Amino acid sequence: MAASPDGDGRTVIAHYRKGKAAGQALAIAALMGVCYGVTLYYPHGSILEGLKARHALLSFAIFFWIVGAFALFFCFTVLRLVLFCRARALWVEGAAFVYLSRIFFSARCEDVVEVASGVFERSGKPCIHFRMRDGRRKAIPTLPLAEPVAVIVDRLNAHRGDRHAAPAPQTDEIPE
Repeated sequence: MAASPDGDGRTVIAHYRKGKAAGQALAIAALMGVCYGVTLYYPHGSILEGLKARHALLSFAIFFWIVGAFALFFCFTVLRLVLFCRARALWVEGAAFVYLSRIFFSARCEDVVEVASGVFERSGKPCIHFRMRDGRRKAIPTLPLAEPVAVIVDRLNAHRGDRHAAPAPQTDEIPE
């Protein structure tokens, strides 16, 4: 399946594997729910009394509630894309590549110098690397994506266009 224009003017480059992405997002959301329950449960009185009695739990609870809010936002964003946006994972909106949402990953097409497949340095899991004009590198994971990595990289490079390719040498010969 080639990159396709979406109904709202976005060109979709890659889609999520619906079952895998939704299952992982729901599992993370359920784990977050259990952890929130652990921080809120105190059998002997009010929650605040319990947190005051166990100071270590108070710092854990504050840290977890902040980090957990971001994790839940991520989970619900993935679920929204899978359920209501035709499993759209990577797309072009305006003149920018967007993965998941503009908050998580966005790169202007003109700022992308190179797109290549690779792996994350720490985990060794497959990803797509974006090398930016200012020297920064960005990467997106490819495990939850439905299309093969080579196809996605080709679509991204095709959408970047020939403006980034080296100019053809000028000759006086006419090709036969």
